[in-house]
Amino acid sequence: MPKTTEINRLKNPTGALATRMLTALLIMSMTALVLNLVLGTIIPEGWGSNAFWLACITVPLTFIVCGSLYGAAWQCGEREYNLVKHGHLRYDPYKGIKAGVIAAVPGLLFALLAITMVGSANEQADAWGLIAQFLHTCMYTAFYWLDYVTGGEASLSAAALFLPVFAVPILSVAGFYLGYRAVYLRTYIFYNKEEAGKITKNAKPR
Repeated sequence: MPKTTEINRLKNPTGALATRMLTALLIMSMTALVLNLVLGTIIPEGWGSNAFWLACITVPLTFIVCGSLYGAAWQCGEREYNLVKHGHLRYDPYKGIKAGVIAAVPGLLFALLAITMVGSANEQADAWGLIAQFLHTCMYTAFYWLDYVTGGEASLSAAALFLPVFAVPILSVAGFYLGYRAVYLRTYIFYNKEEAGKITKNAKPR
């Protein structure tokens, strides 16, 4: 094995986790955008607006993207434990929050620009605000139903702007923490608490 490959194998960079989370988010949002274009051609008149059907479709997409973000962080936490256990790495308890904040920065920036500049009397500021709003929509289309149910029309609602952004670091922290401790949430969903505890304990003692 080449030396550089061996070195990379023994690392668990925060930036790599942030990149994985952003990639998962963008893939699901691009999927939602494509589905929106398809809906415009196949939904018959009288069956409701495209916005309604897009909101319906993006509800399961939200669960998928949240699962992807959590899963990426969980795997990072599990890898962190193995590297720390064998002396290749010093444990960084803040890696989850750091990666989550890095992944959330672009969306937070777009949200702040959109909410402060859209509708401004200054035409240039308003234009920048609309660009930021468009980029935010592209990043978080998988969460479109939030805007639909909160009544966002001309501009995105505050809930649709900020809730998806804050969800990213929350999922990152939870996933990394539980992954480091080998806590499998699915065992608590499909088994009773006592059985789940045994499965988690036998999986990989922490």
